[in-house]
Amino acid sequence: MNKPGITDNQPTDINGKEAVSPGEIGYRKNKDDKAVDAWFDNKAFSGKFKRELDIANYFDRLKNNHEIKRCISQYGLEPIWENIRKKLNDYTHNNGIKFIKHNLLRFLNKEDVEDCVKSILQDIGFITSIFLVILILIRPNYIMASDYIDYMDLGIKPPESSQHWVAPFISEYIDEYIVKLHPELKAFLHYNNKYGMRILCD
Repeated sequence: MNKPGITDNQPTDINGKEAVSPGEIGYRKNKDDKAVDAWFDNKAFSGKFKRELDIANYFDRLKNNHEIKRCISQYGLEPIWENIRKKLNDYTHNNGIKFIKHNLLRFLNKEDVEDCVKSILQDIGFITSIFLVILILIRPNYIMASDYIDYMDLGIKPPESSQHWVAPFISEYIDEYIVKLHPELKAFLHYNNKYGMRILCD
């Protein structure tokens, strides 16, 4: 169950915080917080929070992070994302008979099916890659290799800077897919992730 924030008639300080009860700190929920609550409570479909739950709003919120905003702008990622968003919206709302026909194999020839599958794989690849890019910029420790913890668990002193090593499967994915978004993106992630994860190999 979602814990309610401060109600609208409760006073708050300049930081929006107030002691809800002795020893407990609360905060006034904004519209984004309430939208998340509505989603968990299965009340989002009413349309009241449609804007907050729109993928465009997620992108706007992510761009509040300076490094994410710079990355998206510098490497031209937003136009690709927007193109995919519009395409998915067309299929979701059947904005044309062709979008229905693409789900009915009897209306498609072999070339059409191959083109659809190729497009789907490209879009999935981009979506996965952009989310990994965002994850690295927000929570770079999530891509850490297990070596450091493995050494600690065995009671052995970990190699110097091993806490900055990147999991091999992440490195492989970056080399295989992330660089296809832009050849300089790997270096950007290396020099701009806040924990100094060693994305570029020495």
